[in-house]
Amino acid sequence: MTTPDSSFLQGSDTLADSLLQPGLQPDLQADRRRSAGRRLRDTLAQTALARACVGIVLIDAQGRLLDANGAFCKMVGYEPTELIGTDLNGVIHAADRDGVAYLIESVNSGNIADASGEIRYVSKDGAFLWSRTNVSGPAQVADTDGLVLIVENIDRLKLAEERLGALVERLEVATDAAGLGVFEWNVEDDAVISENQRMREILGYESGQDALSLARVIAEIVYPDDAAAFQDALRAALEHPGARFHHVCRIRAGGAGGTDGTGDPSGSKWIEIVGQIRRDPTGGPTRLVGVLADVTVRKQAEKSLLDADSRKNSFLTMLAHELRNPLAPIKAASLLVQMLAPNPESKIHSAGQMIERQSNHLSNLVGQLLEVTRISTGNIELVREIVELSTLLRDAVEPMALLLDSRKQSFTIDTPVNPIWVYADTLRLTQVFTNLIDNASKYTANGGHIEVRLAADSERCEVSVTDNGQGVPPELLPHVFDPFVQGHVSVARTDAGLGIGLSIVRQLVTLHGGSVRVSSPGAGAGSTFVVSLPLSQQSAAVVAPPVAIQSSLADGGRVLIVDDNADAAESLAELLTLAGCQVQTAGNGAEAFQTVRSWKPAVIVLDIGLPDLDGFQITLELRSRPEMQEVLIIALSGYGSAEYVERARVVGIDMYLTKPAPMEILIASIQKKLREMSPTYRH
Repeated sequence: MTTPDSSFLQGSDTLADSLLQPGLQPDLQADRRRSAGRRLRDTLAQTALARACVGIVLIDAQGRLLDANGAFCKMVGYEPTELIGTDLNGVIHAADRDGVAYLIESVNSGNIADASGEIRYVSKDGAFLWSRTNVSGPAQVADTDGLVLIVENIDRLKLAEERLGALVERLEVATDAAGLGVFEWNVEDDAVISENQRMREILGYESGQDALSLARVIAEIVYPDDAAAFQDALRAALEHPGARFHHVCRIRAGGAGGTDGTGDPSGSKWIEIVGQIRRDPTGGPTRLVGVLADVTVRKQAEKSLLDADSRKNSFLTMLAHELRNPLAPIKAASLLVQMLAPNPESKIHSAGQMIERQSNHLSNLVGQLLEVTRISTGNIELVREIVELSTLLRDAVEPMALLLDSRKQSFTIDTPVNPIWVYADTLRLTQVFTNLIDNASKYTANGGHIEVRLAADSERCEVSVTDNGQGVPPELLPHVFDPFVQGHVSVARTDAGLGIGLSIVRQLVTLHGGSVRVSSPGAGAGSTFVVSLPLSQQSAAVVAPPVAIQSSLADGGRVLIVDDNADAAESLAELLTLAGCQVQTAGNGAEAFQTVRSWKPAVIVLDIGLPDLDGFQITLELRSRPEMQEVLIIALSGYGSAEYVERARVVGIDMYLTKPAPMEILIASIQKKLREMSPTYRH
């Protein structure tokens, strides 16, 4: 067998030399010119082949290697001399040899000019690489017929495909585990071009049904009441480059082709859709690729939580009402006892003071319990004004003096000489600092020290409340402002409270645009609470001091008390009688109307929750009578929500007080009204 000539790809001059042999051509000069041209073409071809990035191999009909360029030799790690004359299968992966034989046979048979496939080659060191191999032919070199193989290394492409496949597999596992439907929607054709089985299950769409379109989804699947919002959300996402489509809506429980059309939301379920919009070079939307999930269980849980929260708020409101009702006569009775035994040294007077203190404490606990609910649900509105903070701090400290003295705790307050102005609700901000000082006192031993310091820069001010008490353990620091969280409290639980004062502090400070933080070196090392607030760039106008309230009632003024709680009515009646009023009581609306007609009171103190007509209905009826326009009507109720206060204002109630109300406010209001009335209402 003749040994194949290897000049085709390796660059020898065999072909050129044969053309220069004497006697072959009669026109030697012309032949030399043609030979020179062929040599130039051969040289160019050899250079291009040698420098090609792809492997180029010449094989004969039996699959022997006739020649190979440098790129192929580098791929498989062999020298050309090691490859020439060997069987091509020596560098083909065993699993792909049948595939190569099929490509060669297809071209050799003359059915096609070339054929290609993905083939693995085995290098000299045993590693294999992926290639895209193209077989074409026939080619002839040195009287030998052969085929040309173009071998492109696609190792990186296969690695990328492998990684992409693994990523897709993980994504499918994740979406299946999460129960997510996956889809791709063609915006231009309004057709869902791909979706997984889970999406069909969520939408109630069977694979045998007609292809889904957005129009069909809206018309047949999206719940009718939610269709317009769905379209608006999708339109907004399509029209704004960079926007994502994210929407939560109801769909018919029957799905596509379902029969639910009753309009009953119970015949629906909830879905959440998140999608990314693909766009063409001009920014126009082309595809929406997204996922959707059945969130019915989540929405039901949310509704259950909202319902439970609503029931809790209703319960707390009713609880406060029921607790405040008995507190009112207890507090009134305590004042009555002190008035009947005016000697401060007497045991009866001391007992009255003790009852008053404890009723005030219980009243504060009830108020805090409702306060944290109102603030957390957003049912509180700040009445803000420009306030000088140093003055507010000193006013907040003043009512705490007796408490601190009783515990023999020293107290200092350090404020700047220049005024510090903030835009705040005076009552609520005072409540913040009172709570912080009370908390510091509560967790500081008798004889301890508490310091309040105010400092400010150009934009913000900080108020710090520091004590040398029991401190805050590190594990408790992140939860100090959570509701119902307390530090260590002794078994006696003296003045321990409910653990909601600091929660109220944080929420009120946040409503003022501020923040609050706590630090403590650890147990037994004290703690520091710091409130940060934005400064106001304005100062307050000078306000005239309030007029002092006189302490005695006008003699003989007529006051009607309407309350179905006999103890509350009688104790308040006794208190007002001792103060010089004429007092009558009524237990319901019918009795109140009868007394008003026959007795003509100047002041009516009215409960809201009554057995026949409520206080609002009674007020509406009274205000409809011309002779009742000037009568002072004061609501004294266990209901203290903002809704009740607003209803009272609308129907014509002049003042709304929550039980147990401060008696000085009630008495001062009655006093002022009676002094304005004519003698007709006095005797």
